[in-house]
Amino acid sequence: MTRKRNVYANKMALMAAGARVIALIYARASQDNKKQEKSVGDQLDLGKGEAKQNRWTVGKVFYDNNISASKYARGKKRPDYELLLEAIESGEGDVLILFELARSNRDLMIYVNLRELCIRVGLYFWLIGGQLYDLRVRADLMSLGFQAVQAEDQSVATHENVKRGKAGSALRGLPAGKLNYGYTRVYDGETGAFVKQIPDVEIREAVSDDGKVSKYTRAGIIRFVFESLDEGKSIHSIEKSIFDRGIRSRKGNRIGRAVIRKWALNPVYIGKRVHLTETVGAGQWDGLVSDELYWSVNVLLNDVKRTKTRPGSGKYLASWIGKCAEDGSPISVTPPSEHSYKEHVYRCYRKNCWTIPMVELDSFILSTVIAWCSRPDIEELLTAAYTANDEALSEARAEAKRIESEWESWMKDATAQRLKPSVVARFEAQFEMDLQAARDRASELSLPSVLRDSIGPDAERKIMSADIEVKRELIRLLGPFEVTRALRKDNVPLTDRVNWLGLLGSEFSDDGPKL
Repeated sequence: MTRKRNVYANKMALMAAGARVIALIYARASQDNKKQEKSVGDQLDLGKGEAKQNRWTVGKVFYDNNISASKYARGKKRPDYELLLEAIESGEGDVLILFELARSNRDLMIYVNLRELCIRVGLYFWLIGGQLYDLRVRADLMSLGFQAVQAEDQSVATHENVKRGKAGSALRGLPAGKLNYGYTRVYDGETGAFVKQIPDVEIREAVSDDGKVSKYTRAGIIRFVFESLDEGKSIHSIEKSIFDRGIRSRKGNRIGRAVIRKWALNPVYIGKRVHLTETVGAGQWDGLVSDELYWSVNVLLNDVKRTKTRPGSGKYLASWIGKCAEDGSPISVTPPSEHSYKEHVYRCYRKNCWTIPMVELDSFILSTVIAWCSRPDIEELLTAAYTANDEALSEARAEAKRIESEWESWMKDATAQRLKPSVVARFEAQFEMDLQAARDRASELSLPSVLRDSIGPDAERKIMSADIEVKRELIRLLGPFEVTRALRKDNVPLTDRVNWLGLLGSEFSDDGPKL
């Protein structure tokens, strides 16, 4: 129900009205671990004391605790502040009591909106820090406006100091933010100050659903993820392996595929400090994996041939890797059933314009891959092809190191000179583009470990004994391939129906394969 607000001609009339004046009190405090600010309780007590001193009746009390009013914290809602606005809009209150203007906002836009609302609905009086203001008086508006500007300026200064402090910590290689899985931090027992970050090698026990107990360390889980990916295993199979052992996150949740991929692409695990999503230098902690292993996995996960998402569990050799040459749709597997096929078949997923028994296509693909990887000259030719790029690869890696070093040096100068964040951001964008280009070039020139470990005279043994995920990864690297439509009665051999488009489809010259 809307209340008809009392209208007082001036401050004296308000002060003379006594108990007829209804006061609204609002208090707010940000998270304050150092106890340097007035708590919400203290602010409310002061507000009620001022209302009692002026013989006003306290109407409603509103407060938001541990919530910032800065414009840099827009994602955090202030529920009681919204209720305060609703109360003012509905006609409640004759005077608004605040400990200081910054309690209500540190954003000029929010201040202006509150001021205009109060003027529009007739709540003209604010009591701030014991000082009474009338929104109809020019001098009072000027004083409030100045306080609002100061509050926002303080917020901006704090924000910039925090950013500068984080940048400085990053350049010194200090860890910051959320603790990465696989590490633990040591703090001083007396002061609580950070001492160092070390691998988390505490032995823990996990219990699977069937009651089997296994021991593990969080640092070991990170190494397991990198080593499994380097062997060609899928992220899905790694997730399942961790879950089946009963291993969970720190909060007891399932460790999902997105988390595993994030781990595998995080330079933190080779001892690098990341700031604003970019590597800025060496961290003051040891890596959990080698640089070679990290970059090998990085190349695999960023390979454009690698399918990021696909239906099914990847338990069939060629499903969702090959494509139909007629319409470009992926090939899928249909299991046998009473009303369809007598055996597993591969088929065009979209139009079902052809089918091939799975045993036949799998046998053909594996024999083709094994024959290619077993060629007496394949190791020499591939080595020659990639060795020919050794100089370019070294140059690309050196270029990435140079850009990282330049950025680190530039950030030190920027921190010392206290450059504006906008200036830093402008240069940072260019550094990031140049660095990513150098890294992409190095990835293109690196021989994938799955391919390196599959070639040679014993390629058949290596490939046939490999897990399905490794075989699929190898086919992705050597493919992709297309299957053309043909009638079964025509007996068109698979050699004429399967067209390899990747390495298996390349021709060899005297200079090596055209990669």
